Amino acid sequence: REAFFGLAGDLGTTDDDILTARFRHEFNDNLSIADTLRYARYEFDYQFAAPNFGDDTPTSATPLSDILVGRDSPDSSGVATNLDDQIDLTARFHTGTITHPLVTGAEIARQTVDLDRYQNPFDSDNDWIPETPLLDPDPYEARPAEPVTSVQRTVAPSGGAYVIDTVGLLPHLDLSAGFRYDQFSATYRSLTVQSGA
Repeated sequence: REAFFGLAGDLGTTDDDILTARFRHEFNDNLSIADTLRYARYEFDYQFAAPNFGDDTPTSATPLSDILVGRDSPDSSGVATNLDDQIDLTARFHTGTITHPLVTGAEIARQTVDLDRYQNPFDSDNDWIPETPLLDPDPYEARPAEPVTSVQRTVAPSGGAYVIDTVGLLPHLDLSAGFRYDQFSATYRSLTVQSGA
C-alpha cells in the first residue's frame, strides 16, 4: 500500500495571480448598481510519472517478484487567463405586503489557455525510464528530457444576461425565480511540433 511508482522529481506547480475590482453605487435606498471586474492568470507546470503494466503484461500466474512496472508521463505546462466583468442592477420594491428584491444583470468573459504538451514515449518504449520492480519501486531513476511535442491555444468568449426576483411571501418564506441566457463559443488550434500539422 505504501509503494510509490512515481519519481522523486515529480512536481505540480501553479502560480496564481488574481485581481478583482468592484464598484458599487446606491442611487437611493431602493436602487443600486454594482460592477465587478476580475482578471486571473494561472501559470502551471505538471511533471509526474504514473504506473503502467510495462512491456510484459502479467498474468494471474506471474509471481509478484517478477512483475516490472513501466511509467507513463503525460507532462504539460502552460498559462490560462480569465477576464470577467459582471454588472448588477438591484431594485427593491413592494407589491402590497410582498417584498421584491429584483436583480438584473449581465456578464461578459474571455478565457484563454496556452498549453505545451511534452513527449510521452511510454506507448512505444518503456526503456526511456527503466521499468521498476512492483514490490520495490525505485523513485530515484532519472527523468529523461522531454521535448515539447504539441502546442495548443484555446480562446473562449462568453456572455450572459439574467434576472432574478425573490418574493418575500412571509417573514420566513421567500420564493426565488430567475432566468439566465448564456452564449459561449471556443476557438481551438493545435500544432504538432515535429510534423507542423
